[in-house]
Amino acid sequence: MKGLSEMKQMLAFIGVVLSGFAAVAANAVTYTVTTDEGTRTAPVALDTLEVEVNDGGTTVTKPFAEACGEFGTASVFRKRGDGWVTSSVRMSTFKGEIRIEEGAFMVTTNGMLGVSAQGNAENAKVYVSDGAALALAATAATCNTSELFIWNEVHVTGTGADGYGAILNCLGNNQYYCFGGKIVLEGDTLLSGHSTYRYDFRDGNTCDMQGHTLTIRKGSAGAWSLCPGNAKFINPGHIIIDGVTFHPQSSSSTYGGDASNTLTVTNSANFQFYNSRVSIPWTLIACPGATLTSSGSTSCGCSLGQPDNYNYWKGPVEFRGNTTINATGLNMGFPIHGAISGVGPVTMNSGWLQLMQDNPGYTGSISVVNKWMNDSGCGIALYGNGNPLPAASGLTLSNATVN
Repeated sequence: MKGLSEMKQMLAFIGVVLSGFAAVAANAVTYTVTTDEGTRTAPVALDTLEVEVNDGGTTVTKPFAEACGEFGTASVFRKRGDGWVTSSVRMSTFKGEIRIEEGAFMVTTNGMLGVSAQGNAENAKVYVSDGAALALAATAATCNTSELFIWNEVHVTGTGADGYGAILNCLGNNQYYCFGGKIVLEGDTLLSGHSTYRYDFRDGNTCDMQGHTLTIRKGSAGAWSLCPGNAKFINPGHIIIDGVTFHPQSSSSTYGGDASNTLTVTNSANFQFYNSRVSIPWTLIACPGATLTSSGSTSCGCSLGQPDNYNYWKGPVEFRGNTTINATGLNMGFPIHGAISGVGPVTMNSGWLQLMQDNPGYTGSISVVNKWMNDSGCGIALYGNGNPLPAASGLTLSNATVN
């Protein structure tokens, strides 16, 4: 049997790259840019680079601008080397595959990831290998303007080019309508970055998790936020919210799976519903220092007595340490349909905590410390069969009510 090095040489000879994704078709024309220079603060412009072009038989080198005029539907564009490059609007006619195999590929506006339009079957596909990154760096003038409309199907895995995410947040302003195409996790994936600005998954977006774990982590600049919009999470695995805000705010988003799937909120992280009617059957794990928030407009508040209207958690919740629950709108609550467990303690700063089941697995205390703004009080709403708090639990109230 041939050794591993011989096998790799053989694969390289026939044009296959061991990058964790499907092999490049034998008849594809490949355009390869390799750079070991450039950083996120000064990425190298593609227009200044030479491109190695291989048509399956011969390899030539030519300027990037010249190569762009030859792009076909079967083309493959590769980024190699540890350096960072910034894309070019010349890529706007590219219909093949963009494979970011090493380093980072930074985009600042539309047209930099090839053909990318809503519902277009010819959109370029993007593949980000483990150890590489797709960097987002738009700087829209106002937070309600999005310069990045990414309708491409994006396959991604790993922790990124510098350990700050395979999708790397370098934004100069919020991008509320960023990802509209399908996102496929090819392995456990980290989203992080060097910016505090937010980006969203658009309406109709699908995230195929393929059973993997998606970690959304605070970056070098501090906390930021990801809004999953109306995304549909299929073949689910697990989500870890680590020091950032994750806020569902839709009526048509879906989360497949069951209580064996987990969403973990770590210390200083915030899981924040906003006018959400999403039914998530997963297990919510609140680690010490986690925050859970119910927010939105007053017309979409989850009023006491309507625990399945807005901003409710469908699955079980495990409180592994001190957890804070907040409500930021009139009459809002945080209903929990599944059983709660863990040691707590839980502190209600505002709003209603609505418990829907008997909870013999919870052994901690629940403290309610603030009266709500409409003088109706805030506190614990018991909707289960019997008292949802076991006899061993402590319940501390201050200027609040229990119903």
